[in-house]
Amino acid sequence: MKKWTAMALCLLAISCADEGTRDTDTIEFPGGPADSMDDYRVRADGVTVWADPVAINDVRTDRWVLSGRTSYSIRDISASVAGEEVQAEATSSRKFEVRLPANALANALTEQPILVTINTTSGKRFTVNFGLIARFRNASGSSRLYPWQNIVPVVQNRETVLRGRVTTRGQFDWIQGSNDDDSEPNAWQEDATHWVLDFPMYAIPWAASPTEDALYINGQLDGKRYGKSAEIHMELSRLGVTTADPNVAWPAPSCQTDVQRCIDTLGAAANLESCGSAREVNVCEVAPDPQADVLPWKKQFADDLRAAIIKHYAVHEAEIVGSGGNTRPQALLAVDTDRIQEVLDPEEDPEAHDFGQVRVFSHPDMTFPGSDIVWFGAYDRATGALVGSVYDFN
Repeated sequence: MKKWTAMALCLLAISCADEGTRDTDTIEFPGGPADSMDDYRVRADGVTVWADPVAINDVRTDRWVLSGRTSYSIRDISASVAGEEVQAEATSSRKFEVRLPANALANALTEQPILVTINTTSGKRFTVNFGLIARFRNASGSSRLYPWQNIVPVVQNRETVLRGRVTTRGQFDWIQGSNDDDSEPNAWQEDATHWVLDFPMYAIPWAASPTEDALYINGQLDGKRYGKSAEIHMELSRLGVTTADPNVAWPAPSCQTDVQRCIDTLGAAANLESCGSAREVNVCEVAPDPQADVLPWKKQFADDLRAAIIKHYAVHEAEIVGSGGNTRPQALLAVDTDRIQEVLDPEEDPEAHDFGQVRVFSHPDMTFPGSDIVWFGAYDRATGALVGSVYDFN
């Protein structure tokens, strides 16, 4: 007995020594939150980092907050997601927060790492790697509807979506997910008892905010309606720390042969979930979109249209909402490149631009859905620059 105890202590000592001296430590949480804070700890090269298991929704600032602490006092801190800087700050000598806006959260949910660089008062420098996943939690309602826990990033028809699933007890006529901010998923049937809920990538932060505002999943079976509500939580899926170059410690994925073969077999416009995750698929070569020439113009118009909506609502929001129109978040979410059309007949352009010099695009109204109002943007053919400003016409 003493012999085995001594051996166990020896092995533990070796393990602890290795944990303290290696330059990188990363752990994954595929099955959900750990039972205690101790399970969210990584340690490398003498640095220990702990992290809270869930990103908290701060509804006052429309930010999602990740909290952590370190074994070193923080001198300065910075953070980024997919190359875009996000807010990070020390909240005490060894505690910190990362505050993610909606677009950064959406990128993080597609398996892009949240990288936090910390310089300590003692001169040590290290990087923390956070991963996030969206999960259905606290479901309540009919036992005939069972939402799967994980909401995962996949590619379908060249677009990244966040995909949830629902298993039904019985063959439902239809299923839908609804909430009060028009960020509902697209629901479609996979087989007799399985349904898919596809959230547009940038819609899910709104669908999950506030956390208590659960998605209501409902459907019809044998003429009866059944429903279940489920909150969407943003949970830690990965935690890492390194004192090495983070690009070496956590290299970006490269296209794998089997993933590329799968894409080539199914076709770029197909549902590519079986080929791999969105991040694995998006690094591979995808056949060009027949609409590739016009797509960048549509995306530019979508960005300019969102900016115009923000300015418009700064002046008219109370009037619009008071008349039964969309709120600003609802209007922003309603901007959809699939609904943008290039105007090919000059007579349909209310400002009568010279189509030899400009390209004009239109989008249905987002403030009062279903109204006759149409929004337009004209772009210089040579430079791609917006001519004047976005304009609407009724």
